[in-house]
Amino acid sequence: MKANIIMTSQISAAYLRGLIDFLRLRNIDTERFLDRYNVNEAMIENFQARIPVENFNQMLYEASDLTGDNDIGLHVGEQIKPNQYGVLGLSIMNCKTLEEAVQRHTRYENLVCNVAMSCYQVKGDQVELTWDTCAPEATRHIAEENVASWITFARWISGTDLSPSSIQFQHHKPDNTAEHARIFRCPVRFEGDRVRVIFPASFLKLSSKLCAHLAER
Repeated sequence: MKANIIMTSQISAAYLRGLIDFLRLRNIDTERFLDRYNVNEAMIENFQARIPVENFNQMLYEASDLTGDNDIGLHVGEQIKPNQYGVLGLSIMNCKTLEEAVQRHTRYENLVCNVAMSCYQVKGDQVELTWDTCAPEATRHIAEENVASWITFARWISGTDLSPSSIQFQHHKPDNTAEHARIFRCPVRFEGDRVRVIFPASFLKLSSKLCAHLAER
């Protein structure tokens, strides 16, 4: 079963939008960059198109080398936009609460990427949101991009500057974690058994400001 997951792990080509926008801001020739991976702008605009997660991982590491940004995953995730999630992003925008958004994301995340499975569990006054993967190509930059996008999206749809209680990653601790501290503003642990985001259960009841805005229009 694991071998099958490794062979078929894919991500929506639309998810590359954040990385490409990031590179353009740094004057990188994105057309040439994409061409090396047999990807073009038409694919990125096509929410049905998929690319191997291994390729996305290679893109992130190449982008890190091109820009000299050792925290490329964090920075791409920090500038996430709903349209990068395609139909899933638009669906989440219509959720009334953060809990509904989390439920919808964990249920339909395979529409964007099938590299891992997310689930959440309420434990007392805290919620544990896990991202469980057995695909080895989901390395540091992908994990950090994923969690940074979660936090950014949660802040955006709730209209609050919320921060988790703690975060745990599976990869080794980087030499410099200043950007982790700036973006997450909570304790961050490394070399755990899986990716975990712990946050107050009260966050689940936060109303979606995006949904309210859409209803007013």
